[in-house]
Amino acid sequence: MVVELHGLDESVDDMSDKDLDPISIDATAVERILAAVGEKFIPPNLDKRKLARDIARCFTVYSSAVQRRSDKPTKDRIHRLKSIQKAAKLLEGQLMPDDIWDWSDRYSECEYLQDRVKDLIKMLDSEIEDLT
Repeated sequence: MVVELHGLDESVDDMSDKDLDPISIDATAVERILAAVGEKFIPPNLDKRKLARDIARCFTVYSSAVQRRSDKPTKDRIHRLKSIQKAAKLLEGQLMPDDIWDWSDRYSECEYLQDRVKDLIKMLDSEIEDLT
């Protein structure tokens, strides 16, 4: 991503997300932000170009997060993953030995299956977290 810093003497192309449009931050925008913050909170050695780059990065990350949360295919995938997760948790509970379901003669098979279901639940948790 290219961030254009109008009035701040340089362009920066160190953004990593190539899929997003360039963000323009000009010197007057930075000055308006600093004026709103108030002079007493502004350090004397503030690098305004770095501030403009950091604001652009924040905007990029925020926009990406908003897009993920409002993106219908992503929402549909999250819904599906949560449905699978719910089924996996039910299966995990059903695999627990009890008076009716006794795995004592095949304990290692039961333990292996329980571990795989736990791994599936962890994987689903992780993917859901990444998408939200």
